[in-house]
Amino acid sequence: MTILLDFDGTLVDQHRKQAFEKLVRCAVCPPHCRDSRWKRKLAARLLRDDKRLCAHTIYDRRTLFRLHAKYFPHLSPGTLCERFWNEVQRTQKVRRGFITLLKEWRKQRHTLVWATDTDGPGGNKLRRVMDPELRLSGFFGKNVFIGSEGGVPPKGDPRFVDHMLRELGINAEHERRNCVMIGDKVGSDLLPSAAAGISSILIRNQDYRGKWPAEVKKMAELKKAIQSLQVSVFVSYCHRDKHLVAKMENELKGTRVHFWRDARDVHEGDRFVPKIADAIRTQKAVLVVLTENSVTAPWVKFEVGQAVYYEVTQNKRVFTVLAGKVRNADIPGPLVGLVSADLRGRKFKAGMRQLRNAMNSLGRD
Repeated sequence: MTILLDFDGTLVDQHRKQAFEKLVRCAVCPPHCRDSRWKRKLAARLLRDDKRLCAHTIYDRRTLFRLHAKYFPHLSPGTLCERFWNEVQRTQKVRRGFITLLKEWRKQRHTLVWATDTDGPGGNKLRRVMDPELRLSGFFGKNVFIGSEGGVPPKGDPRFVDHMLRELGINAEHERRNCVMIGDKVGSDLLPSAAAGISSILIRNQDYRGKWPAEVKKMAELKKAIQSLQVSVFVSYCHRDKHLVAKMENELKGTRVHFWRDARDVHEGDRFVPKIADAIRTQKAVLVVLTENSVTAPWVKFEVGQAVYYEVTQNKRVFTVLAGKVRNADIPGPLVGLVSADLRGRKFKAGMRQLRNAMNSLGRD
């Protein structure tokens, strides 16, 4: 999966309140404005108006400082903008739990992309994106797209999302289904992404109120939210083959497919037979792993019977994989025409390519 990540407010907390307070303390104000209490009020006013402008996708802070130019008579809006972003860079912190999550995504072979907008003149967004904590963690790469720079459309424009996807080589509609945008602002992050045909998840930010069908409050909820966007496939297998199935899952990381397995997804207290039958009925497809162990396993026979029933009555997709030492003569009759990959012996790598193509086809249905 390709994961597009907004930077400010999603990946890092900006701490704009502290930045405005430091800016006001250090800036040259008229003599009658040197009172510390008055300066705190001015910083609060700047923060409030900044939130209002951002709600209308106005991120160039020169606009903000022009509105309050009378309080900074000796400094231009451009200079104030540069000072503000210097303070933001000193105070910004990567959101708690995100580094761990990013490491897990990389292990799963997801493509990570920074999708952000310019900070305006003097902001040097590329320098801010290269946050030391992110750089040392190995997450800064070539996939950084900064809107409003070098002829690139601004981030709130659907053309910006199209530009990123074209640069990444993602053009077909079914390929876009394998992408997700994660951001904290509905107007500039999620609506343009939805218009470009990719899924979106909102991370709630108290500075930007908004509602979205897929939203989370905490980083810990993000993993499950992404998983819910993926295609879920029921895996029918013999538990004696669990290491083979785990290897297959590892080989298929990076696809949209989430594998539903009883050993992992049936919890203590669940009624086993109804849970399995319901899982087969509700998952988008069934993957049957046939080995010398599973062809005689009673539970696999039950699951195959359920899968074939729903294939006939609901057009359920059923895929069959041959592995281990299973013989062609051992394939159950209803599954003979549903073999998608042969992983036996030296055919494993070629078979996995076939299976990956079969799983990717689910996203195009």
